[in-house]
Amino acid sequence: MQLTRDYMSRIAAALRVTSIDLLIDDEQSNLIGGDEMRLVKAYRAAGSIQRDLIMRIAQPLESGD
Repeated sequence: MQLTRDYMSRIAAALRVTSIDLLIDDEQSNLIGGDEMRLVKAYRAAGSIQRDLIMRIAQPLESGD
């Protein structure tokens, strides 16, 4: 059996995780860099207030800001 993106998405949905969570760390590092992975892990570990702050910081700056 070949693991397709569709099948992987269905497995992830059933487990209530993202498709990338199913990949081992070495495979994930090919998709996103180390800094990005640290940010994702920090976001996932954060509480609701911290997540709100992260999302505010992540918003693109308005022109003139």
